[in-house]
Amino acid sequence: MNPALPIAAFAPSAQTRRAFMQRGAFGFGVLGFLQAAGALSGAATPALPSGVMKVFHVPPRAKRVIFLFMGGGPSQFETFDPKPKLNKLWGKPMPDSLTKGERVAQLQGSPLGTFAANCLLARRLAERGVRFIQLYHRGWDHHDGIQGRMIQECKKVDQPCAGLLRDLKQRGLLKDTLVVWTGEFGRTPMAQGDAKSENYGRDHQMRAFTSWVAGGGFKAGAVHGATDEFGYNVTNSPVHVHDLHATMLHALGIDHLRLTYKFQAREHRLTDVVGKVLSGLLA
Repeated sequence: MNPALPIAAFAPSAQTRRAFMQRGAFGFGVLGFLQAAGALSGAATPALPSGVMKVFHVPPRAKRVIFLFMGGGPSQFETFDPKPKLNKLWGKPMPDSLTKGERVAQLQGSPLGTFAANCLLARRLAERGVRFIQLYHRGWDHHDGIQGRMIQECKKVDQPCAGLLRDLKQRGLLKDTLVVWTGEFGRTPMAQGDAKSENYGRDHQMRAFTSWVAGGGFKAGAVHGATDEFGYNVTNSPVHVHDLHATMLHALGIDHLRLTYKFQAREHRLTDVVGKVLSGLLA
């Protein structure tokens, strides 16, 4: 996935409340706000929506979203996108042609916990008609000690995520519940710190990272997109973050283009001014 966004999107400047809610937690914070304000129906069936949208734009596949947000950016190399080439180049510098003239941002985070209990709570909320649920698990900002810390964090989330999916499927909820697991960004193939020690880490990487989606009309057991042998650039079927949002909205029965409004001579919507529905992700 290519999560690159214009730098202006992160610039510290005065924002309207609408802009803040739109950008919060990848843009889906606004959906929870709309539900709380009564703009989206909380009914168990989407047949009779009320509020801003009188009818769905397209037949909805999903009724609810559970968003599993991994704060700090899990490393794709130690999770879903391992690269044998990196093992061969261990302790050596990356080829100059790959990173020449580029900068890598450095940010820090702090760990929290109780993710397993929150997954159980998310299932209970879904059973009771809550449409938009978001769980946070911080502790993935591994600028150092990545070998040991990755094992610790994976132990905290792997079984709870699997249990959540099993619970939803057992109750017949997974087919119309969109479950999304993602971080903020990817990690560099280059080690941060001394690669020959056990305390090395990985810096932030904006070009590529890995997410997974389950249920809600998305295709099961499929892999979409690929990176090069270093895991640095997307080489096949790139997915912009706005493409993912457009596809998620489509699964919820919403055409993202029809939510466009003009403000200060510019068009605005949940997917900014880009994003397209990726039919290859849908079942």
